[in-house]
Amino acid sequence: MGRSLLTVISVLCFVIIVPGQTTNKSRALPQILNLTVPVSEKDLDRAIQDYNVTIVFNPSSSDAYFNRGCLKQSKGDLDGALRDYNRTIDLKHKHAAAFNNRATVYHALGNLDLARADYDSAIEIDRKFGRALTNRGVLLLERGDTQRALADFEQAIKTNPNFADGYFNRAVLQIQLGELEKAQKDLDRSIELEPAMTAAYVNRGSIKVALGKLDSAIADYDAAVKLDPKLAPLYQNRGVALLLRGRETEAVRDFAKCIELDSSLRLSLEEVIKTARRLRTF
Repeated sequence: MGRSLLTVISVLCFVIIVPGQTTNKSRALPQILNLTVPVSEKDLDRAIQDYNVTIVFNPSSSDAYFNRGCLKQSKGDLDGALRDYNRTIDLKHKHAAAFNNRATVYHALGNLDLARADYDSAIEIDRKFGRALTNRGVLLLERGDTQRALADFEQAIKTNPNFADGYFNRAVLQIQLGELEKAQKDLDRSIELEPAMTAAYVNRGSIKVALGKLDSAIADYDAAVKLDPKLAPLYQNRGVALLLRGRETEAVRDFAKCIELDSSLRLSLEEVIKTARRLRTF
């Protein structure tokens, strides 16, 4: 089988990390000072209202603006988050996390020059800021600067050897470079550090499929499905692995579940299945 199977296996994208957030969307939202961690939209709204009151009584609190910005960003209110991060930086010029978070907003909005400048500022303030290093690496990779991206990922790992996201992002870069064995080692470490990181199991499973380790790949996809059972591409990936393993009935079940969760994947899934069937005959 070999590396050609990477053409039919979806590999999840790089993650952009915001301080206080995790890489797995099913886990906790940002840690909020003096408040219970919000776990729902209603909790987020309530926490934002609490910070609104705090800011009325203490309009010079950079922490209040920063935390409210994190909450707004979690809700998808990027404009509101941007305003709060701007105010945080106005009040505290060397707030590394605010520069990083504002950069992630610019990054999400496609303003890559502004994002790069803010990542640079965050790192200048804190040379050991692993999240900012990793996020800048993602941006650099998007711009095709592979070597500098790799340098940022490696520096993030060097500054914090227990930073799971550093290993994860370096692994995805290594996958793109075809360094599958190195990527698998990084994902092993990422999962060791963050056992609930869905994307790490998915990517490791994808590598194992490419290397012909189908049973082990299916086990990784099983773990990913347990962590995030509503993520449609997981069922596509596992279905391909099952199909290549000759477990067609289970594969068909997974493909049906994939379409049930996201009907927009129907056409691309049909092509994936055709390719997988051709490769199975090799």
